[in-house]
Amino acid sequence: MKRRPHYAKDGIKLLTNSQQITQLLQVNQDQAALAAVFQQYLQPAAREFCKLSSFNGHTLTIAVYNSMWATRLRYQQQRLLTQLRATEAFAKLEVIQFKVMPQYEQSAPLSVAEPQPIPASASQTLANAAKQAENPELKATLLRLIGQNEKSHSS
Repeated sequence: MKRRPHYAKDGIKLLTNSQQITQLLQVNQDQAALAAVFQQYLQPAAREFCKLSSFNGHTLTIAVYNSMWATRLRYQQQRLLTQLRATEAFAKLEVIQFKVMPQYEQSAPLSVAEPQPIPASASQTLANAAKQAENPELKATLLRLIGQNEKSHSS
C-alpha cells in the first residue's frame, strides 16, 4: 500500500469540513433562488428557452437558446426589468443582457458516454464522507455519486 505524502489531507475531512465546498453550495443555492425569482416573471412560453446565466448585482445576463427568443425577450425587456427591480433579490438591477447560446438548448440531446463505475475504494471513501457530512446537500450529493439515495443510507 502506498503511503500518501505528509502534506496530503484526509479525503473525508476535506469533503466534510471544507469551507470552499460550503461556499460553493451556498453560491449554488443563491443562484438557484435568483433563477427561481427570474423564472416567475417570464412568460410561460419563454421559460424553456432561456435561463439565468449570471447576476453581478447590477447586470443580469440571460442565456437564450436561439435568436428568435432573444428578440422576443428584448421586446419585453423593460417590463421584465421593472418587475424584477420590485423584488428584493433584484432591487439594484440596472441592465438585462440577452446572450444567444444555442449550445445550452434543452431540447438538443447530449451525447454522453456511459458512466464508469466508481472503484470500490472510492465508493467507500465517499460513503464514509457522506456519513460524516453535516450539510444535507453535500450528503445527498455524495450519496448520489455512489448511486445511493439518502433514505437507503440514513439508517
